[in-house]
Order: sequence, then C-alpha cells, then structure tokens
Amino acid sequence: MNRATEDSSSPSLNSYILASLVILAIGLTALIPLFEAMPQLGYRTADDSLSSHNVASSENGASASIKDPTGVTPEAAIDGNVTDYGPTNGAAFVPLGKPLTIQFAKPTRIGVIRVLLYDKDDRYYRYFVEVSTLGGAWKRVADRTQGEWRSWQFINFDPVVTRELRILGTYGSVSPWLHVVELEAYDDRFKNRVSSEMKGQ
Repeated sequence: MNRATEDSSSPSLNSYILASLVILAIGLTALIPLFEAMPQLGYRTADDSLSSHNVASSENGASASIKDPTGVTPEAAIDGNVTDYGPTNGAAFVPLGKPLTIQFAKPTRIGVIRVLLYDKDDRYYRYFVEVSTLGGAWKRVADRTQGEWRSWQFINFDPVVTRELRILGTYGSVSPWLHVVELEAYDDRFKNRVSSEMKGQ
C-alpha cells in the first residue's frame, strides 16, 4: 500500500532516496562527537606509538622553562631525543635547588612520569618531582632525595589532573647540576606500556 503525499500523489523513488540520505546524514552527525572523543577514551588512533601519548613533549604542545639565568637548554628535556646527548649537550642543565618546569598544552590527567638522567659515566643524582593541583598548590609525587639515581627513572602515582609538573635536583655527585636528558608524562592507563618499553632499554 503506497503512502500518500500531501497532494495525495504516491511518493516517487527519488523521494525515498532523499529521505534515506537525510536520515543517514543525521545519524553520522550524531556520531561525530564519539569519533572525536576516541583518543581520550583510549581507542587506538592512526599514530598509536607511545610517544604520541606523551603530554610532556614539545611535539604535543608542552613547553619547558628554568627560572634561573644559569639554567641551560630546558627545551632539550622535551624534544624526544634520547640518544644524541653528552656531558655538554642534549640535556636540560638545571642548577641544583632550582626547578625545571614542564607546562602542558592544557590541563591533563597523568599518573606516569619517566625521566632520563645523564648516564654516560658513573655520576648520580638526587631529586624530587611535583605536580601542580588545580588549586595552585604543588603535590610531591616522587621523593628521591636519598640514594643514587641515574639513567631512566620510572615514576607512577595516583592520577591527577594537572597543567604542569616540575623536577628539582637536590644533589649531583659530579657537579651542582641536574642533567635531564628527557622527561615524559602519560595518563596512568599507559603505565604497563611505559614499564614494558623501559625493560627493553
């Protein structure tokens, strides 16, 4: 039985096609927010490398600073280079007692940080790491002011939404500097991937 149109004529095939296209367009429009949210929900994207999820990288909009005139090349700590470095290049040179601060592109949930400290000799460091809270206070998430710390450092903690973090050296066995080759930060859902990659380094 044919449905009648407003003028009592039978709808044409073109009318059915047009109506179907309108319904399809409405459905696709409703799905757009879901597709846009997929990276935040943990779905795999075209680039699902671990580095693509590092919110502390300059490639992902982060910036680095050392609020001391003697601090050198803070941007080296977030440039993604973890192979080409030496005692005078390829790292952020941070005076002990002064923070290297990393600011993210936007407030972000993080629960995992890893840091590469200079490791091409026997030197070691002591340091701590803090994240800012939305209220403006600083919360310490790693206290390594005792012991001998060098090379890759893995730090995980209860996740927090933050806009920035900072690392501050308290001791260096060779010089009064903390040499940060690279600093990375991730949502805590990447903890196992970060840990697995470190085991292979």
